[in-house]
Amino acid sequence: MPDTSSFAEAASLPLVLITAWGGLFDRGDLQAGQTVLIHAGAGGVGHVAIQLAKLKGARVITTVSSEQKRDFVKVMGADEVILYTQNGFADAVNELTGGKGADLVFDTVGARYLKTVSRRQHILADW
Repeated sequence: MPDTSSFAEAASLPLVLITAWGGLFDRGDLQAGQTVLIHAGAGGVGHVAIQLAKLKGARVITTVSSEQKRDFVKVMGADEVILYTQNGFADAVNELTGGKGADLVFDTVGARYLKTVSRRQHILADW
């Protein structure tokens, strides 16, 4: 534990890693060679999820809200970055994947994104 951290702060540090790992691998069963769409890639959990997915050998597409965040997630290892505030994301994912969509969508944002996707906008492979 760093001398500058309280016990509570130090105990919270692995939380983002545990959350990202659980979503990508325990629940999502992400495999090497698959494509994962990570929403909010510049967020606390998102930026760790990018790194874990890359370590596994996955292709990472992520969404961010600004050019500054785009630059950050590229450093974290994202293969493709979608500025959802400019273009949305469903059509962009389909374009980036040749219409195949993502094998896994890792979403720490929730309902706000689900409302933007209809059954006609297949962003998840085999929807």
